[in-house]
Amino acid sequence: MKPAVPRNKCHGIPPGRGPFVVGLADVMSDNSINGTFTRLYYPTDLTADDLKQTKQPLWIPNRAYSDSYSEFTSFTSKFSKWLFHLMFGSYRVPAIQYANVRKLAENQTLPVVVFSHGLGAMRTTYTTICLELASQGFFVAAVEHRDKSACATYYLKDGDSADSESEYKEEYVKFIRVKDKTDEDFKIRNGQVNQRADECIRGLNLLEKINNGSEVRNYLGSKFDLSQFKGLLDFDKLSMIGHSFGGGTAIQTLKKEQRFKVGVAFDPWMYPLEKPMLSTITQPLLIINSENFQWAANVAAMTYLVNPTNQTEDRKMLTLRGTVHQSQSDFTFLTNKFIGKVAGLQGDADPYVAMDNNNDALIAFISKHLGIDYDSDLDKVFTDDAVDDVIHGTNIQLDPERLPKASL
Repeated sequence: MKPAVPRNKCHGIPPGRGPFVVGLADVMSDNSINGTFTRLYYPTDLTADDLKQTKQPLWIPNRAYSDSYSEFTSFTSKFSKWLFHLMFGSYRVPAIQYANVRKLAENQTLPVVVFSHGLGAMRTTYTTICLELASQGFFVAAVEHRDKSACATYYLKDGDSADSESEYKEEYVKFIRVKDKTDEDFKIRNGQVNQRADECIRGLNLLEKINNGSEVRNYLGSKFDLSQFKGLLDFDKLSMIGHSFGGGTAIQTLKKEQRFKVGVAFDPWMYPLEKPMLSTITQPLLIINSENFQWAANVAAMTYLVNPTNQTEDRKMLTLRGTVHQSQSDFTFLTNKFIGKVAGLQGDADPYVAMDNNNDALIAFISKHLGIDYDSDLDKVFTDDAVDDVIHGTNIQLDPERLPKASL
């Protein structure tokens, strides 16, 4: 089908390639640190002309997030924060904020995705992937985590009414650094990944309330009508997806919550996960790695889940040639080639080709396992030598003596 929004290869967040213009809405369901904070992406009936005539939302919501991004990268001076905001603070999302969801035919529903962001990221960092899914007809909830792994997040305190945002005080939860070397460090990270999984499950519970027509109070003060989604979400077609720490979170969530039918982990960070747990996960799982990020110990842990040299229909591993860790995030599209390579935001691969291969594999895998109609031409990404930019398995040399027996 023809894309709803033409793609223009210039710096900025690219629109999805699907037939629908995307709407988005931020929802905070509780004015406490234990509430759910998520960005929703969904298909609409609006047109590319409607999108052009609408003031599109900022990619970085406010200066506090921009400054926290800069601090996460260890650039903490006032000048560094100013420069980061100058470089990235004006980008906008090609979607229509608080638009109405598209009208569906009788008995038609939207498959659901919950997305978990990576270390030092936030709910908007993977907008490109979320837009792609929503433009193809999925309903996506990108959770913002409060385990101190986001660059920043916040909750609202000291308020008792959603009528006015001024009645609330934004309480920010700042990122903490962990060296990831000692047993104590592992306990911290394992605690975080379990909290993250719980936050994804709470996000799913929130979506079920919305789908059931229960009243949901949005503490951000928005008048957006969540009741329009009543009965539209299909939890029999439910996916759990994440990148990096979010990839590990996706895996942890699959273990904790059987309502998720399929999972996809982009460049997952395996360190926070208890390895014996990995072999107990039952849902279909796709792992997509970047070529220039992974290392032997991390990939070896993945082999509890996927045998890279003997893959099955339910368990697959791909590696994208010429990519870096940020090739699966929005940052890869926001600088020129020189700055992108120096800053580690781009690899040798064309960012658009790499993301298209990533998203083709994502959509084909989850659609196949959820019984959703899709373009079978996307399956070529899983066919040996059909796509030059994709490695089936891993580029990392693994020591057979150090692999779990189940993967041999």
